[in-house]
Amino acid sequence: MKMVVLSADELRVWGSATTVYRKVMKGFKNGEAEVPCDGCRACCKTLKEVMLTEEEAQRLSHTISQKGQPIIARQENGVCLYLAENGCGIYTNRPRVCRMYDCRVYALASMIPQTLREDPDYRPARVSVNSFEDRVLAMTIGIQYLQLIDQGVDDSEAPLLALKVDEDNLCKAAKLMVELQNHPEILKKTIQECADELGGTTNGR
Repeated sequence: MKMVVLSADELRVWGSATTVYRKVMKGFKNGEAEVPCDGCRACCKTLKEVMLTEEEAQRLSHTISQKGQPIIARQENGVCLYLAENGCGIYTNRPRVCRMYDCRVYALASMIPQTLREDPDYRPARVSVNSFEDRVLAMTIGIQYLQLIDQGVDDSEAPLLALKVDEDNLCKAAKLMVELQNHPEILKKTIQECADELGGTTNGR
């Protein structure tokens, strides 16, 4: 899956990384994310495999994925079958995956899937990372999210799993952040190596 790094210039701010994380985890604990969508319906159009429980499959139109799991049916144009002109047509009875899906994890990880970024409905946002705690948390979630995607975890599940911050990863990120603060040339070298790998160049910023 192609990912795009978020640019601060064009984005609204949802709050600090730690504040947003607490809000996201509250929704995770309560079983329902409270995302300020502001009319955005990009997830209804870009998530291609919304997995259903047995109970959900009995009451919702679905197809079977390549893995043999029931997934919500799509319209001919690829968007969710239940996406209506004014939003979700089954909002109060939407599947668990939809209830738990929280796109704010992309802001916490400072990147989003290319398909989501290109959707005209998507309203990107970012979190502020002014404190050391904010930066360590965002780095940890970003690392875990990329690991999940690299392992082939579906994007409808990866955001939820990435939020379960592993204490060891948190410690590693904190140590790395300290190292980068003391030796900023490491970060510059890493950026240059990434650019070379992608066949691009850095501009020194």
